[in-house]
Amino acid sequence: MAFTNLDKVFFPELGLTKGDVIAYYRRIAPYLLPHLADRPLTLRRWPNGIVGEDFFQKDLDDPPAFVRTERIWSEEGRRDIRMAICNDEATLLWLAQLGCIEMHAWFSRVTPVARRRGARPGAFSGSEATIAKSALNLPDFVVFDIDPFLFPEGTGPTRRHGELDPDYTRKGFEAARQAALWLGEALEGLGLRAFLKTSGKTGLHAFIPIVRRYTFAQTHAFAKTMAAWLTGQHPDALTTAWSVRDRVGKVFLDYNQNLRGKTLASIYSLRPVPQATVSVPVTWDELRAGFDPLRWTIATVFDRLERVGDLWADILAGAQEIALRAER
Repeated sequence: MAFTNLDKVFFPELGLTKGDVIAYYRRIAPYLLPHLADRPLTLRRWPNGIVGEDFFQKDLDDPPAFVRTERIWSEEGRRDIRMAICNDEATLLWLAQLGCIEMHAWFSRVTPVARRRGARPGAFSGSEATIAKSALNLPDFVVFDIDPFLFPEGTGPTRRHGELDPDYTRKGFEAARQAALWLGEALEGLGLRAFLKTSGKTGLHAFIPIVRRYTFAQTHAFAKTMAAWLTGQHPDALTTAWSVRDRVGKVFLDYNQNLRGKTLASIYSLRPVPQATVSVPVTWDELRAGFDPLRWTIATVFDRLERVGDLWADILAGAQEIALRAER
């Protein structure tokens, strides 16, 4: 594989180059690849670094022969698209060569599910009916994106790269931390265990590993119910409002990620912020004690991995049932 423009600056404040990004993904590959395996990827490309324009790409035109792809029905486009599956280091580095600073993997896998009634193994294309019966409609997780919309006095959300995201503030992260603790307590009351990671910005992501028998419609309903109940318990602090202006001053509990094809920046993904932070798994004890999420960056994350390893290494082994709990 040929790497090009390795000296192009991708993170101007730190002087990090495209070559540094590729080197990061080469080094993080043993930790990251198990979490990407068999999952379709939405590419988010930053060909000129974080201060340049970015764009999302799902449909691949002419990838190298070594890149595994799957033809997958796109409800949005009403047609089949060709999506990347990143199961090896070569593919991961090819993605970095394309300027993919972030990695965005689906919450479901192409891996066959035993005894799935009406499904054809490996069939994800041709129609909505086909993909709805496939393994790709059976997520591994229920997810919550915990995003604080708290700002310094006199400021508000800033539009960057088409998104109205809050900048990091200590106050905002502390609010997100409290929201995550409330969510964890509620899930524990249902006998459910969630895995946590930093977003790499100012929020947190909670992943509940589940057995592969529930559809996205079911996991979305479960997450929506949980988010609505939690905001009812803490109406002054939490919101599920879709309008950004209605979120200001509160923590946004986003349950709408629980839809087929939706993604979050993956575990160990770099984030396109000046500090070159990384989305890192954390323990509930660490969350209770408190920490600065900006401490884990392209330069520091490997020290943490050497000390604690991959805290999500067994996440799929901890798959849980949610149906009966949802009905109570």
